[in-house]
Amino acid sequence: MATPETVRSDPRYRELPISEQDRVEFLNSRGEKDPRCPICKDKLLVYITPTLAHPCECKANRDNERAIASSGLTADLKLKTFSTFQTRHQWQLGLKQAAISFCEDNGKWFFAGGQVGCGKTHICTAIINELMGKGRRAKYMVWPTEVDSIKGNAEDSGRAIDRLMNVPVLYIDDFLKTSKERKVDRNGALYVDIKAPTPGELNAAFRLICHRYNSGATTIISSEFTVENIMAYDLGLGSRIHEKTKGYQLIIGPDDSKNMRIAE
Repeated sequence: MATPETVRSDPRYRELPISEQDRVEFLNSRGEKDPRCPICKDKLLVYITPTLAHPCECKANRDNERAIASSGLTADLKLKTFSTFQTRHQWQLGLKQAAISFCEDNGKWFFAGGQVGCGKTHICTAIINELMGKGRRAKYMVWPTEVDSIKGNAEDSGRAIDRLMNVPVLYIDDFLKTSKERKVDRNGALYVDIKAPTPGELNAAFRLICHRYNSGATTIISSEFTVENIMAYDLGLGSRIHEKTKGYQLIIGPDDSKNMRIAE
């Protein structure tokens, strides 16, 4: 990434005639009146020569901001941080410690599964916060609302899944979540009927996960399912997630007392 100091020390700049160096200085001085970035004046690029520019160091964060804004996660990034994650119980502390450790461990994936409302989305969002702070570009995907856009072989679905395949850091929230229906059994007891993912949804999941598995791109997953549940649906899909999340596969067992949305 370019800064005024790196520009002036660049051989391509130093070899320019004084008049063209002045032109570079002029181009780099142009921009917004009250810029967020004093380096590029919010142009997102810094000129090396009058016809050659490099991305400013602020560009990665701006790209992240746009990606997060388009996902609707902007407000959560301010609220769901490591510092705001409660650790009143040992299982919460373990979840937080694993997430912090993950942020320093390149090449691994992170999986938080199990109990509804236990803070899976919070801790995964905190990871995104941390990685974005290090300049890494991230994308947030809500599986139930976006899976339809990546199913099938249509041109639009191909473009949609390509964006998810190739982003450096991808967070998939509510992975494989499907519709639930409350039913009453023959004895009058209420139970929740969870529908299995459709073949189309599993195929889309496999294409996405397999590509990221092969490329080594960082992937963060939260789900109401465990990895074992996912392997039962599709062994190839689940086993890839299992391998990549070794050491960072956190499963919170079913226990409504761990649902922080309703806990007192």
